[in-house]
Amino acid sequence: MHGQVKDPEVLMRGTVNGKAVLKLLRRAGAEAITGPDGLFGRLEANGFKVFPANSVGLRANSEDAGFNGGYTVRNYGSDNSGGIDAVQFEFGPVYRRKEAVEKSAVDAARAVVRFCETYLTKGRGGREKVGGH
Repeated sequence: MHGQVKDPEVLMRGTVNGKAVLKLLRRAGAEAITGPDGLFGRLEANGFKVFPANSVGLRANSEDAGFNGGYTVRNYGSDNSGGIDAVQFEFGPVYRRKEAVEKSAVDAARAVVRFCETYLTKGRGGREKVGGH
């Protein structure tokens, strides 16, 4: 999770245009990231303005080149040998203001939990159990 100031009202998606979530995409399809129950679909449903919009698929240059994934996402994402699915969130200042940060954190956490319930536990493209839960 990072912050950006380029677009104050936006949460930018960082998946290296889908490369860093290659295993997830193979298992569950692009809807796991951009679909209504996907990670960024859930974030959008929880009030975040995401970029690129969820109507924009995971393709070359769909994400902002300056915010599409930093060192960790690029070097440890699932397109690398032994890598894992990795996503970077770049929160605009609107979501990081002192009076908004707690709500932003709760809303983002709820979106991540819903995504995990749908895609990382038994269900669509998920596994039987994650972390013994």
